[in-house]
Amino acid sequence: MWGNISFKNFSVPEGLLHKTVFTITMDSEGFVWIGTSNGLSRFDGNSFYNFTHNSSNKHSLHGTSIHAIEEGIDGKLWISTEKGIEYFDKKTESFHSAKIPDIQGINFTHNVHIDSDGSIWLFNHETNILALNASGDSIIRRIDTIPEISKNEIFLFEMTGNFLWIATT
Repeated sequence: MWGNISFKNFSVPEGLLHKTVFTITMDSEGFVWIGTSNGLSRFDGNSFYNFTHNSSNKHSLHGTSIHAIEEGIDGKLWISTEKGIEYFDKKTESFHSAKIPDIQGINFTHNVHIDSDGSIWLFNHETNILALNASGDSIIRRIDTIPEISKNEIFLFEMTGNFLWIATT
């Protein structure tokens, strides 16, 4: 059914930033993006190019621990880190902190999801859910609490059509 499948192991000696990997995604150009506990690795099928925080470069990666990566409809990579949500502009190869309005005291550091309309969905482990427009500069939906799951932590969600699927502990 699957034909011949071959496997090759890539790790730190081959150029991966760290052995602890939290997330992996493939973008529309075929690059594999790997979020680790020490930064972001881009793999082209042969070699790695690594992105880390550099305090002297305001356009470097802001966080170090990469929890989720999603590609927006405009090609930007939306990334959640322990420092919050940021995006990577592939054209300029620069990172930018997302300027999320009206969320004082609420930290979104765990996940990001792009739906079929290009909306950027963020959630945290305290059951706060936020949807931003495709450019990431305006809130289009905000859910502060879901009573049925408020005592549980959200660890995964998915948008399918008009349904929001939520996995909790």
